Amino acid sequence: MASRKMPCVMQGYPWLPGENPLGDGYNFTVEVPEGTEASLLLYYKNAKTPSMEIPFQENNRTGEVCSVFLKDFSPEAYEYNYRIDGKVVQDVYAFRILGRDHFGKKNEPKEEHKVRCALLTQKAYDWEEDQAPGIPYEDLILYKVHVRGYTKQCKNMVKKKGTFSGLEEMIPYWKELGVNAIELMPAYEFEELATPVENSGMITEKRAEDKVNFWGYGPGYYFAPKASYCASKEPEREVRDFVKALHKAGMECIMEMYFPETTNPAVALRAVQFWRLYYHVDGFHLSGAGAPVDMIARDPLLYGTKIFALGFSGELLRKGGGQKKRALAEYNPGFLQDMRRFLKSDEEMVSAAAYRIRRNPESHAVINYMANQDGFTLNDAVTYTYK
Repeated sequence: MASRKMPCVMQGYPWLPGENPLGDGYNFTVEVPEGTEASLLLYYKNAKTPSMEIPFQENNRTGEVCSVFLKDFSPEAYEYNYRIDGKVVQDVYAFRILGRDHFGKKNEPKEEHKVRCALLTQKAYDWEEDQAPGIPYEDLILYKVHVRGYTKQCKNMVKKKGTFSGLEEMIPYWKELGVNAIELMPAYEFEELATPVENSGMITEKRAEDKVNFWGYGPGYYFAPKASYCASKEPEREVRDFVKALHKAGMECIMEMYFPETTNPAVALRAVQFWRLYYHVDGFHLSGAGAPVDMIARDPLLYGTKIFALGFSGELLRKGGGQKKRALAEYNPGFLQDMRRFLKSDEEMVSAAAYRIRRNPESHAVINYMANQDGFTLNDAVTYTYK
């Protein structure tokens, strides 16, 4: 049984974001606006309310960051949250979010302690000499899927529907199709339901907080695999098993990560680094107005990692991202728009279609696709004359 000895609270190390094991203890760091009270909440596992609340004092603050170090701390015994300005919130750097095992289920305001963060413990995992396939762009055949939606309605092909394990069962089918890379739509933790707001007026239409964010395009907890996409109670192991199985089959795993305009670039960079190192993900599709594309593309730790984005700066492309082989790829609807018009026999589209087919820059690759989750299916695109 894990020790429940009271940890010794000491001055923290504010340059270490999130929770980090350090020597004989754990460091906790969180961003807190100036003039706002905050505290660290610690829960014994399975406890319904906090077992300990540690207020951040003025000497724990550096800029808009608060940090404490807990000496003699047993991570196996605890879970955690923060209380900021009176509201219980989760750590944006959390490696696992608990209490969200059921997709689309609303938690009531009185259940503020139900959702909480788990600490990342150093459990051994056998990667079995896992090797990234390293498929060059000219040979890459991408297949983009939604972890939950793709297998949820499969009648006979999959046993563990709507999960990473269910996707693993699909690998033989993908191989038959000739696919050699899978792109996952956002598969980290995100809010499926908007936070309820107080409203005493009449409601004449469906409220935003009643609608389910099925796709996951919005703010997220970028370090934590989505628990409701897992068949087991061990999300980290299930995701690693899936990536390892892909690699054994000679296939790559690409993660789409959506960063809205308000995203802290440091969070985005660290999240991409974490998924690359901890989960052996082969590449990333960076989307959203807040994606620090050039910052991530220049990061030496991510050298050789495939990076897809809407576009890159001219300076970065002139240098090829500082890499000997192409790692950057332009991912935008240019090919889709021109080729669909060409297939519908729109006027003056022959030269545009020829340009899209021939386009293959030396500095970066171009991801060509004819359909995705935005807009018409390919069948609809050639069925109707007008929208």
